[in-house]
Amino acid sequence: MKFWRWIREMFRKIKHLFLPLSTLCILLWLAIHSTIMAEDKTIHDDKLTLSEQLNNPLKIVPLGTQRRINLNNSDLGHQSVLSNKTVNDKELTLSDFGNIKRFPKFLIIGAPECGMSALMRFLNAHAQLVPSGNDLNFFQSHYDKGTEWFLNQMPFTAHWQLAFQKSSGYFTMNADAIERIKTVNPRMKFLVIVCDPTNRAVSHYLQAVAANLTGKDNTTITPFEEIVLTPEDGKINVEDPIIDRGLYAKHLQTYYKVFPKEQFHIIKQGEFFETPWVALGKVEAFLKLVHVFHQIKFYFNKQYGIYCHKSDKTQCRSDILMRYDLQQYKPYNDVMNKLKQFYEEQNKDFAQLVGMDFEWA
Repeated sequence: MKFWRWIREMFRKIKHLFLPLSTLCILLWLAIHSTIMAEDKTIHDDKLTLSEQLNNPLKIVPLGTQRRINLNNSDLGHQSVLSNKTVNDKELTLSDFGNIKRFPKFLIIGAPECGMSALMRFLNAHAQLVPSGNDLNFFQSHYDKGTEWFLNQMPFTAHWQLAFQKSSGYFTMNADAIERIKTVNPRMKFLVIVCDPTNRAVSHYLQAVAANLTGKDNTTITPFEEIVLTPEDGKINVEDPIIDRGLYAKHLQTYYKVFPKEQFHIIKQGEFFETPWVALGKVEAFLKLVHVFHQIKFYFNKQYGIYCHKSDKTQCRSDILMRYDLQQYKPYNDVMNKLKQFYEEQNKDFAQLVGMDFEWA
């Protein structure tokens, strides 16, 4: 009885404080709630929220069922930076907490001279994608430096973003080098953009010519036919990289021995340049990204005859070939016909391997 009498006495003394104390509690709760909501990464236009699970594939959940962000223990203790990108012209307000360096979730591995750089520039316009800034060729040329070195070359990303990397040297790697990718990410995904291998060989050669002409006077250029044809009998020189990199089936089969086909997405160069919003939409679906590459985001550049993205983060075309008149270095028709005949069976094998139709196969 004494205890309850004491409780009533205390309540009588402090009852005049009840209203201000309850008001203070409500204000404190509102402040905490608003802080939590400010950290939710919500895309208002599409009424979608990016999933918070770093180690699971990104998935989209309705706004009404969004969950709080649960950072993994591995996220803690890493250097953080502030990062902002936009989706559908809506800025995503990001906390700097959780922005760390992560291994890439996918690689652009080929095919060289089919639009790999253009593909990387377009993908950089997507808020969920962050490329590494250089052509590392890590798994073939720098693997001895260790995976920690490779991680340090990666960009900072938020938990809802994917880091990715492009290297032209990856396409022709042997099985041992491809196995190394598993040490970084056994679920790595791969983008492969392909084009007519005959035209690819010519583009490869002209790129080399343009590079040799840069800043040099009186440069001697080896004719195309002397490189791709053997001097003994005039047959295709299959050992030369210009020819070898067009053997798509050969190189992709080496990858398929290490990774399942489901982790590869093949992009047609023709579709990529003629209707980039269609080709990139397929990439978004493959990577499970929010769809932002709408047709309205592109414009046709009449000077170069190609579509460009309106984002100021991409360059329409910064091709070295634009600086020189290379008409004199283009191969003769008889050499082109030899190349087309050589690649004919190779192209059929590739089309059958990936289960797709190509106008040049």
